[in-house]
Amino acid sequence: MMLDACDLSTTLGYRDYTIILVLLETGIRVSELCGLRIQDVHDDHIRVFGKGNKEREVGISPQVGKQLWKYVNHYRKPTDKNESRVFMNRYGQPVTPNGVAQLLIDVKNRAGITGVRVSAHTFRHTFARMYLEQGGEIYKLSRLMGHSSVEVTEEYLKDFNVRSARQEQDKFSPVNTLDLLGKRTRGKGKKGKS
Repeated sequence: MMLDACDLSTTLGYRDYTIILVLLETGIRVSELCGLRIQDVHDDHIRVFGKGNKEREVGISPQVGKQLWKYVNHYRKPTDKNESRVFMNRYGQPVTPNGVAQLLIDVKNRAGITGVRVSAHTFRHTFARMYLEQGGEIYKLSRLMGHSSVEVTEEYLKDFNVRSARQEQDKFSPVNTLDLLGKRTRGKGKKGKS
């Protein structure tokens, strides 16, 4: 819904669309997004500088790579030609974490989304959850997210692990293998049997 709410015919709409894709694709922190430089963007990955100025590479899909390339080459208009940061605000200055927070709220409102918190950190959680749901390994996820240890990632995803275990329980339920409901409906046609 948020992607659909971005007007791709405008500079700001295209920027917002690209920012949302990058946040969802990579799970990077808002400070890392704001600090992303042109020279850090590659066809299949971006290089970010996280907490403690630790550098790491995070993969991006060809779709997101093309989106970033198009934004940088057609929509990005910095007031200072020497500015290397990727994302610009409406005045041609680098976006700030507060600016990203505001643009996400604006897009959320245009999309008519209510009752859900929308922030760069929400996208970070969504990335992590979807990565694991699709079979990704927690050790690799920890590195992608720039966590100091796997324990930090596990703590970060504590609520996901509980919910995931609950959902998996239904898949592997011993009672479900008995097909009690199927037997009950098959037996209804016979008199005296239940």
